[in-house]
Amino acid sequence: MNQTAEILTLQESTCKRIREMITRGDIASGQRIKESQLARMLGSSRVPVRESLIRLKAEGLVANKPHCGFMVKEYTRKDIIELYQLREVIEGLAASLAAENGTDQQILECKKLHEEFKVLVSKHEDLPEDQKEQAMAIREQICTVDEKLHMLILSMSGNSRLESVFSSILAQRRLCLSLAAVHEERLQEHNFANRLSIKSHEKVIFGIENHASVLAEKEMRDHVAGALHGLLRHMEKIVKLLQ
Repeated sequence: MNQTAEILTLQESTCKRIREMITRGDIASGQRIKESQLARMLGSSRVPVRESLIRLKAEGLVANKPHCGFMVKEYTRKDIIELYQLREVIEGLAASLAAENGTDQQILECKKLHEEFKVLVSKHEDLPEDQKEQAMAIREQICTVDEKLHMLILSMSGNSRLESVFSSILAQRRLCLSLAAVHEERLQEHNFANRLSIKSHEKVIFGIENHASVLAEKEMRDHVAGALHGLLRHMEKIVKLLQ
């Protein structure tokens, strides 16, 4: 490996680690990011850290304010609505195209991911209220499988530009979800939301499998709109808790 490739690999690795720290909530929303401190924590120099922060700013995860430096972006209600409106358009179109272009093998993979999602939801439902750490771990798995399913549908669309745009907003979605997790809901509330997702996924997959592009788009748009409604409702609950 030549020196240029090594530098690129280091920058990619540093960026990935910082992105994960932000989307997990290890660096809080609105918190100032000290480059030297972060570099020591990651065992790197300040150069790849600064390059990573510039890239994460372009992704919408980081802001750079005069006299303050870099900080984790604080998402307002308006920001979240705009993000999910964009998701609704992108994923609705992707589902429509997936109904036209998806292969039998891809549809089978969708069903497998959906079954995996259902198994994880059942595990979550079986947990008692006091098992918060286990619940959080399972919710992380649920989120991962959910993302895989949505990314697969994007891939099935056959439109690489749709995939690229969606990938650019995926980290912002994770950040929004991490903000909502600051004050945990009761397990029953998560279970209710997961059950709604199961029904929505089934409707989307049905539309895709039956090559019903209009139906697939409608169900996907409804699914994303429902997720936005649930997220905003929870964010409003957080605001009341903090008052």
